[in-house]
Amino acid sequence: MKKYVIILSVLSFTITNCVFAQTATQKFETAKELNDKQNFAEAIIILEDLLANELKNDEYFQELAYTYFNLLDFDKASEYYKKVIELNKSCAICYANYSRAEFEKGNFEKAESIANEGLELDANYSLLYMTRGLIYLATNRKELALSDFNKSIELDPNEDDYYITRTNYYIQINELYNAYSDVTKAIKLKPQNPQYYYYRAFILTNLKVHDEALIDIDKAIELNNNNVNYYNLKSTILMNWGKYEEAEIVIYKSLELVPDDYNAYLALSEVYLALSSLERYCEVVDNAIDLCPTSELQKVEELKMWKNMYCFDDKLSYYTSRAFAYHLKSDYGNAINISKQGVQKLGASSLLYDVMGSSYLARKEYDLAKNCFDSCMNINELTVKEISECYGLNISPQNAEIIAQTYHIRAEFGLAIIFLTKNDYKSAFLHIMNVINKAEKLENFANLELLYITKGLIYLGQKDIANAEAAFTIAREKNLYNPISRVNLAMLDVLKITNSKLKKLKFEYEGVISCSRLIVPDVKLPKNFDLELLDPALEMCTFATEMSPKNPVPWLYLAKILQLKGDPDYCKAAQNARDYGLYDSFTEIKADCK
Repeated sequence: MKKYVIILSVLSFTITNCVFAQTATQKFETAKELNDKQNFAEAIIILEDLLANELKNDEYFQELAYTYFNLLDFDKASEYYKKVIELNKSCAICYANYSRAEFEKGNFEKAESIANEGLELDANYSLLYMTRGLIYLATNRKELALSDFNKSIELDPNEDDYYITRTNYYIQINELYNAYSDVTKAIKLKPQNPQYYYYRAFILTNLKVHDEALIDIDKAIELNNNNVNYYNLKSTILMNWGKYEEAEIVIYKSLELVPDDYNAYLALSEVYLALSSLERYCEVVDNAIDLCPTSELQKVEELKMWKNMYCFDDKLSYYTSRAFAYHLKSDYGNAINISKQGVQKLGASSLLYDVMGSSYLARKEYDLAKNCFDSCMNINELTVKEISECYGLNISPQNAEIIAQTYHIRAEFGLAIIFLTKNDYKSAFLHIMNVINKAEKLENFANLELLYITKGLIYLGQKDIANAEAAFTIAREKNLYNPISRVNLAMLDVLKITNSKLKKLKFEYEGVISCSRLIVPDVKLPKNFDLELLDPALEMCTFATEMSPKNPVPWLYLAKILQLKGDPDYCKAAQNARDYGLYDSFTEIKADCK
């Protein structure tokens, strides 16, 4: 029989010619086998042939109704389930499926009536409660829906579909922990169903439990690697987790399955924006625009706006976006070059001079940086148009003014840093005070602590330890999560307790931390010095490395303090400082490490 069914599934012509040689019972069994194999169209041929000769057989009607239901032909399914019930009023599953078919057609009132009729016949049939619960949910009677879902599970606690239905209910009302509990129960009942892992991954994603969500979606893909929705969710998880490079790989996998998937191209464009890979963004954004469904016309307009900003070299935003992207990647040479191109093509711009100056500053080319910052300061105003072009917003004149002030503050801050590195503390102090006064007046000015750190370093250069300490303390209060103020306080403590003379202090700007720092001074320990006095500074630096383990400055200062204490672990700390960007760390502390 198995071999015969295979033949049937391949050659419908053979079916048509062979079924007449079977008895009615054999034909019916063949139809059911075809349905089991999801060969629904072939099953219909047999069943309709049977009904043409035996119109009163309720089993044939039921199987035919089931077949049409699976083909999503709910009109036909309803028609035949109604005929089954006319012939067999005790068929509880027929009431449930008849109700479900009408539900799928949007006939909620009729569907509810059918479900109630079924429950009058069999008050303990779980599927009827589940079906009616769906009707209640669709008609916004959520308490009644939950009651029916609970009843269906009470009657049949081993039916995984019921838990999934209640899972979706909990998702709708944003009770995600209950949803997680139910989908987990479904997984225990049917651990090989990939869709259940997909549901749980979705829930975990919304709970921001990215690591567990990734495990579940990987399991779903392991069980079924041809479902594009699984790859789309995986890319979303990775993007939410900040793993954009990995997300890019997954998105391209989804495009292998569905080459014209709008969601994939939309995600890919978002990945490239996040990575500041603007050239690649411009390569894919048209695909997202072209494939965008009509229901998301607003999204189309948004995509066109970003494309207009980033993809045409007659726009200021074209140059500023690329310059900032290169700067953030520490590719200062390209940041400078693209800024120069923008100035040459479009004329002077505060935005371009700012990023150009910041890039020169990071390369410690202080004179060139000063020229750029001076040019930025000499442009008195940024127009609303200029700001709007670069930010992609319909921005108010007031907000445009705030942004303009921010860039001028950044430029003057750069000047304060340059004068600090040149040991011109008077000029540096003048600029930093101007910067702080302006920044304090702006709401939500970012990185205010960096200004106070620089102020503290200027005081230190002037040998004013008390005011330096006060400035570093304010910096720490402004941002408890910035480790630089803490390690500055630690190093200041070392200078005080060792009575070190503040001679020939040197300062440098470090692009890896976007801040100036004190070049580690040559500290001499007094005779009979109690090394335990260094412990508070050691503790502060250790805490700073734990707070920001990839920031090189805390590691360097920690290395110096460990070196003073005679702890050989200072070499490891100095190596960490080197690995994270301070390549002269061994030389700076005069390390004797093998």
